[in-house]
Amino acid sequence: DDKTLRSQLKEQIATIAQFGLTTARGDDAAFFLELYYKKHGYAKVKVSYALEGGNRLRLDIVEGPLVHLGRVIFVGARQLPEKKLLEYAVGPTQERFSKAQSPLPFVSTDIEEGADLVRRFYNSEGFINCAIDKPTYSYNRADFVDVRLDVHEGQQYFFCDINFVGPTIFGGEALRGQMLDLLGRPYTEA
Repeated sequence: DDKTLRSQLKEQIATIAQFGLTTARGDDAAFFLELYYKKHGYAKVKVSYALEGGNRLRLDIVEGPLVHLGRVIFVGARQLPEKKLLEYAVGPTQERFSKAQSPLPFVSTDIEEGADLVRRFYNSEGFINCAIDKPTYSYNRADFVDVRLDVHEGQQYFFCDINFVGPTIFGGEALRGQMLDLLGRPYTEA
């Protein structure tokens, strides 16, 4: 509604009121309103603007359909549970919406952020060379998008023998004993 949309543009409206309406300020208002819509699943929204004289700005909105997230397909993911990968992939969208909301709205920037979270999760599990391709999207209907994430896991690394070189106060075995919990986990750079 009008009140909600105005609340999303309060900074732009205040700037226009204080400094006057310019083409750049009208363009900014249209951009931020379009961004707001996209963050709520209106992937095909288009917002245009017109300067109507004085400080009067008209924003024309073509919402398009509310687009929902369909399936998230992980290609090449063999080593880690797909359920856990899905949590990371949709996490950024899930943070803004109820966990009970199904299906989730499709927000491409959230999916791209989620793909990076999937990569970081792989890194934390010892897959230090893991790479995730840029997500690809396919509309299976006008209002549902499937996401494909191509995962290049690489090798998983673990700690092997740890050797202590030079004089130590406690000796290698005692020090190694203090690190047993670390030795059982995957290797990470951290």
